[in-house]
Amino acid sequence: MLDKIITFIGILIFFLFCFFSCVVLYVGMVEWFQLQSEANLIADSMAQYGGYTNIANQQLKTFCEKGKLNPGAMTVTVEPSGGPVPYGQPVSVRISYPFNQVVDAGIFSSVINFPMRVSAGGVSHYVTNMVTGTSPVQVHYCTPSL
Repeated sequence: MLDKIITFIGILIFFLFCFFSCVVLYVGMVEWFQLQSEANLIADSMAQYGGYTNIANQQLKTFCEKGKLNPGAMTVTVEPSGGPVPYGQPVSVRISYPFNQVVDAGIFSSVINFPMRVSAGGVSHYVTNMVTGTSPVQVHYCTPSL
Protein backbone atom coordinates (compact mmCIF):
# COMPACT_ATOMS: atom_id res chain seq x y z
CA MET A 1 0.00 0.00 0.00
CA LEU A 2 2.80 2.41 0.88
CA ASP A 3 4.56 1.71 -2.41
CA LYS A 4 1.43 2.77 -4.36
CA ILE A 5 1.26 6.08 -2.48
CA ILE A 6 4.95 6.77 -3.09
CA THR A 7 4.57 5.85 -6.76
CA PHE A 8 1.52 8.12 -7.08
CA ILE A 9 3.38 11.06 -5.50
CA GLY A 10 6.37 10.50 -7.80
CA ILE A 11 4.16 10.36 -10.89
CA LEU A 12 2.26 13.46 -9.74
CA ILE A 13 5.50 15.41 -9.29
CA PHE A 14 6.69 14.27 -12.72
CA PHE A 15 3.45 15.36 -14.43
CA LEU A 16 3.44 18.71 -12.60
CA PHE A 17 7.02 19.30 -13.71
CA CYS A 18 6.09 18.48 -17.32
CA PHE A 19 2.99 20.69 -17.17
CA PHE A 20 4.81 23.74 -15.81
CA SER A 21 7.68 23.23 -18.27
CA CYS A 22 5.16 23.29 -21.13
CA VAL A 23 3.57 26.46 -19.73
CA VAL A 24 6.96 28.21 -19.57
CA LEU A 25 7.76 27.11 -23.14
CA TYR A 26 4.36 28.29 -24.37
CA VAL A 27 4.76 31.73 -22.75
CA GLY A 28 8.24 32.02 -24.25
CA MET A 29 6.95 31.12 -27.71
CA VAL A 30 4.18 33.72 -27.47
CA GLU A 31 6.69 36.40 -26.44
CA TRP A 32 9.02 35.40 -29.28
CA PHE A 33 6.12 35.52 -31.78
CA GLN A 34 5.15 39.03 -30.64
CA LEU A 35 8.71 40.28 -31.02
CA GLN A 36 9.11 38.60 -34.43
CA SER A 37 5.84 40.10 -35.65
CA GLU A 38 7.00 43.57 -34.64
CA ALA A 39 10.30 43.05 -36.48
CA ASN A 40 8.34 42.03 -39.60
CA LEU A 41 6.17 45.16 -39.37
CA ILE A 42 9.22 47.39 -39.08
CA ALA A 43 10.94 45.63 -41.99
CA ASP A 44 7.81 46.10 -44.13
CA SER A 45 7.73 49.81 -43.26
CA MET A 46 11.43 50.10 -44.08
CA ALA A 47 10.84 48.40 -47.42
CA GLN A 48 7.97 50.76 -48.23
CA TYR A 49 9.81 53.98 -47.37
CA GLY A 50 13.37 52.83 -48.11
CA GLY A 51 14.63 53.15 -44.54
CA TYR A 52 13.77 53.55 -40.87
CA THR A 53 11.29 56.41 -40.46
CA ASN A 54 9.39 58.23 -37.75
CA ILE A 55 6.40 56.01 -38.61
CA ALA A 56 8.33 52.84 -37.75
CA ASN A 57 9.71 54.50 -34.62
CA GLN A 58 6.20 55.41 -33.44
CA GLN A 59 5.03 51.85 -34.19
CA LEU A 60 7.86 50.48 -32.04
CA LYS A 61 7.03 52.85 -29.17
CA THR A 62 3.37 51.81 -29.32
CA PHE A 63 4.40 48.14 -29.31
CA CYS A 64 6.49 48.70 -26.16
CA GLU A 65 3.65 50.54 -24.41
CA LYS A 66 0.96 47.99 -25.28
CA GLY A 67 3.20 45.02 -24.52
CA LYS A 68 4.40 46.60 -21.26
CA LEU A 69 8.02 46.20 -22.36
CA ASN A 70 10.89 48.29 -21.02
CA PRO A 71 12.07 50.39 -23.99
CA GLY A 72 15.45 50.97 -22.34
CA ALA A 73 16.22 47.25 -22.38
CA MET A 74 15.36 46.83 -26.06
CA THR A 75 18.10 47.03 -28.67
CA VAL A 76 17.08 47.83 -32.24
CA THR A 77 19.56 47.73 -35.11
CA VAL A 78 18.56 48.73 -38.62
CA GLU A 79 20.51 48.45 -41.83
CA PRO A 80 21.00 50.64 -43.69
CA SER A 81 20.76 53.55 -41.30
CA GLY A 82 20.06 57.05 -42.45
CA GLY A 83 18.14 58.17 -45.49
CA PRO A 84 16.26 56.19 -48.08
CA VAL A 85 17.92 53.46 -50.10
CA PRO A 86 17.00 53.03 -53.75
CA TYR A 87 14.68 50.44 -55.19
CA GLY A 88 15.93 46.85 -54.95
CA GLN A 89 18.38 47.31 -52.07
CA PRO A 90 18.01 45.09 -48.98
CA VAL A 91 16.77 46.50 -45.67
CA SER A 92 16.83 44.66 -42.35
CA VAL A 93 16.05 45.10 -38.67
CA ARG A 94 17.31 43.19 -35.62
CA ILE A 95 15.59 43.44 -32.24
CA SER A 96 16.98 42.08 -28.99
CA TYR A 97 15.06 42.07 -25.72
CA PRO A 98 15.78 40.25 -22.44
CA PHE A 99 12.64 38.44 -21.32
CA ASN A 100 12.75 37.49 -17.66
CA GLN A 101 10.85 34.35 -16.72
CA VAL A 102 10.18 33.96 -12.99
CA VAL A 103 10.25 30.39 -11.72
CA ASP A 104 8.89 29.90 -8.21
CA ALA A 105 8.55 26.33 -7.01
CA GLY A 106 8.56 26.32 -3.24
CA ILE A 107 12.17 26.34 -2.04
CA PHE A 108 13.45 26.84 -5.60
CA SER A 109 12.91 30.37 -6.82
CA SER A 110 14.84 32.15 -9.54
CA VAL A 111 14.57 34.45 -12.52
CA ILE A 112 15.62 33.06 -15.87
CA ASN A 113 16.96 35.80 -18.12
CA PHE A 114 16.38 34.77 -21.71
CA PRO A 115 17.64 37.25 -24.32
CA MET A 116 15.43 36.95 -27.39
CA ARG A 117 16.89 38.05 -30.70
CA VAL A 118 14.77 38.34 -33.81
CA SER A 119 15.45 39.73 -37.24
CA ALA A 120 13.49 40.51 -40.36
CA GLY A 121 14.36 41.85 -43.75
CA GLY A 122 12.97 43.01 -47.00
CA VAL A 123 13.77 44.68 -50.27
CA SER A 124 13.28 48.40 -50.70
CA HIS A 125 10.59 49.38 -53.15
CA TYR A 126 11.14 53.07 -52.57
CA VAL A 127 11.30 55.20 -55.71
CA THR A 128 12.37 58.83 -55.34
CA ASN A 129 9.58 61.41 -55.76
CA MET A 130 6.84 58.79 -55.77
CA VAL A 131 4.02 58.82 -53.23
CA THR A 132 3.78 55.51 -51.39
CA GLY A 133 0.71 54.35 -49.58
CA THR A 134 -2.83 55.61 -49.93
CA SER A 135 -2.20 59.20 -48.86
CA PRO A 136 0.76 61.54 -48.69
CA VAL A 137 2.41 61.02 -45.32
CA GLN A 138 5.02 63.25 -43.75
CA VAL A 139 8.03 60.94 -43.47
CA HIS A 140 11.30 61.72 -41.70
CA TYR A 141 14.22 59.30 -41.70
CA CYS A 142 15.72 58.70 -38.29
CA THR A 143 17.52 56.17 -36.12
CA PRO A 144 15.73 53.91 -33.63
CA SER A 145 15.11 55.84 -30.42
CA LEU A 146 12.90 54.58 -27.65
